[in-house]
Amino acid sequence: MHRWLILLMASGFAEVCPADVVYLRGGGSLSGTVKPLEIGKQKVIVVDIGNGIQVSMTQGEVARIDREDDLIAQYQAQRVAAADKADAHWELARWCKANSLLPQYDRQVRHVIRLDPQHATARASLGYTSVNGKWVLHDELQRSQGLVHHQGKWKVPADVAMTEAEEELEIQQKQWIQTIKRLRGRVLKGGKSGDESLTELAAIEDPIASAAIGSLLVQREDPDQVRMLWVKLLSKWETAEAADALIMASLFDPEPAIREACLDRLEQFAKTRAVNTYVAMLRDNDNKKVRIAANALMAMKDPRSILPLTDALVTTHKSKTGGGPSMNSSFDRSGGGGGGFSFGGGKEKIVEQKVRNPPVLSALMTLAPDADYQYDAERWRQHFSRQMAEVSYDLRRDP
Repeated sequence: MHRWLILLMASGFAEVCPADVVYLRGGGSLSGTVKPLEIGKQKVIVVDIGNGIQVSMTQGEVARIDREDDLIAQYQAQRVAAADKADAHWELARWCKANSLLPQYDRQVRHVIRLDPQHATARASLGYTSVNGKWVLHDELQRSQGLVHHQGKWKVPADVAMTEAEEELEIQQKQWIQTIKRLRGRVLKGGKSGDESLTELAAIEDPIASAAIGSLLVQREDPDQVRMLWVKLLSKWETAEAADALIMASLFDPEPAIREACLDRLEQFAKTRAVNTYVAMLRDNDNKKVRIAANALMAMKDPRSILPLTDALVTTHKSKTGGGPSMNSSFDRSGGGGGGFSFGGGKEKIVEQKVRNPPVLSALMTLAPDADYQYDAERWRQHFSRQMAEVSYDLRRDP
């Protein structure tokens, strides 16, 4: 591995040589002005590559140094020798690139195309693509297909518009986070400033603020009064962020009045989204969450929850037991002094436990007040199957 010292400025050089190309023993090259320098007894070479950047290396790291003037002379000689042969000029172009003669490389590639307009490799190096026998610049081809260049890629305008809209939305959401954080801080401090900030918060109408407010509601760190304000604000906006925050609060907020307010608003604009979330939670391994979800579904009274509730009347939950330390003792009953204590840990086991869920039963009885099959899931299924059959029969008879 080369140990190069990159300097931003240097002075006191004994000699300054014309611009050179430095070839490294490990491969690669640097193009710039070579400046020899002695540091104590060690001789180093500094290459000024421009923009105030200088790279220092020992002489042992350098394979050879070609003066740019010498390279130009070699280039001119090879250019004359290539005559009007396209392939020869292409090889010269490659030599120019390898020796960091980039302006000469560009001129050579274009000269190759003038000599042989169908030279595919030279065309490709300049960004051309063959389309129906014609050479077209890649950028022009993309534009002709209606694409636009955006963030280093060619995209359809609709994607660019969507990306820019998302970026603008993210900017506005971050601005609302800061604004609400400032106002919330004043509200929590109280006083006249707190009252004014509370009024300002209540007057927010921009639905883009729902992400910031929803996050605060879900965190459940604010007083009941402030959390209820968050619910009222979110209730004004039918955004996904508002719905998701209200769903989480309807399940886990410690204040019943806040949970009820969330359920009431969700029933108006995001009932399907909420019911789907509650139904999915009926399958959670945490029985507490199963019961919380059942309570929410009981409030929603949505017929789509009947079968999932029936399946959740009795749920199976897994837990771990064992694995902790244990102690055994044994003694020689003959008095010979044998026996003693032994210590060890029991093997951890996964235990399955079936649990009846009263809130699930209550939710089913709310949906079917004329039935009570307790925890007999099969009888509940038969009951609802009969109801569906009766409805289907009535629909067939309807003229």
